[in-house]
Amino acid sequence: MKTNQISTVLFTALLLLGHANYLKANHNDTLKGSEEATAISHIDPAAAARAAKMRTALIGRWENPFFSVENELDHPALRAGSLKYHFRADGTYSKILGGAETIIEEKGTWEISEDSKYLLMRSRSLCNGQEVATTQVATIKHLQFDEMVLEQAICVDGVTISAEPQNFYFNKY
Repeated sequence: MKTNQISTVLFTALLLLGHANYLKANHNDTLKGSEEATAISHIDPAAAARAAKMRTALIGRWENPFFSVENELDHPALRAGSLKYHFRADGTYSKILGGAETIIEEKGTWEISEDSKYLLMRSRSLCNGQEVATTQVATIKHLQFDEMVLEQAICVDGVTISAEPQNFYFNKY
């Protein structure tokens, strides 16, 4: 492994350790609604290294160019047919649904769970004229090279596209 890669992994592991301590102190913000979620009671160095490796692999731009869901929602963004994520190294993300006709964009922060099974995306969106903080949890089914499969319900900037979790395939571009 190159020195820069080792430095990046170690730096990311230290960030995860600091964030884990934050989550431990603020356990109400951790994975609400996930049956497999548990409060962080200790830091396993091997788990932190796996999460750091997963985080590094996730950074970049991902696209599902043939996005489709089976639902009753008649929204112009669904007719355009693409779903894109941009996960940045600073822990921010953007999610874009749509194309030529209509675009819905969401911005927020992201992180990988301690066990490397979940992607947590936190954002703020308008709901009935009020700004609401939301956390979306996606199960990472596959993440390798330039391929990713997320099992998730799709909500973009307060617009629920798919309430039931489905598998969505992405390629890095």
